[in-house]
Amino acid sequence: MNATSKDAPCVKAADEGRIYQVTGFLEGCTCGKPTFLTGKQESPRRPHLHVRAKLIEAPAKYMVGENGFVFGPFDVETLRDIDAPDESWIEIVRQKGDQLSLF
Repeated sequence: MNATSKDAPCVKAADEGRIYQVTGFLEGCTCGKPTFLTGKQESPRRPHLHVRAKLIEAPAKYMVGENGFVFGPFDVETLRDIDAPDESWIEIVRQKGDQLSLF
């Protein structure tokens, strides 16, 4: 996926009223769940995708900014969380003037 900051796709989060602008992707990652979350030794997972984004629309203006967010791990084909596919996924939201190049 090729996107510049001007025409980057937007991702709508489950958090009501929040829209993030995609700034990058990390594909082929095999990171495990962090030890501090599971209490177990981290072990590699199947290859997946992480999405980097910035918050561009939110219910409170103080929340919007250049600070980055990282979402994932997502299945590359379905964009659903590899650990909880029925609970977490991303959707690309089209807004007027958006352009997106896939290759």
